[in-house]
Amino acid sequence: MSSNLRIERVCQHCCSDFIAKTTVTQYCSDNCAKRAYKAKQKKINIEASNEQTKAVKIMPLVEL
Repeated sequence: MSSNLRIERVCQHCCSDFIAKTTVTQYCSDNCAKRAYKAKQKKINIEASNEQTKAVKIMPLVEL
């Protein structure tokens, strides 16, 4: 089952216009999808690191 569906979209990562062949496409290319995934993972890791730092800062000095 193929479709001739063509939807004009804007890439969520690089903000360029592209023609999507499905209704759920978010990125213009595989490279943009990979870069967006890496950026998302980096953001998650940074937030986790910040939470750990906050937890250490509020510990009393006696336990350290």
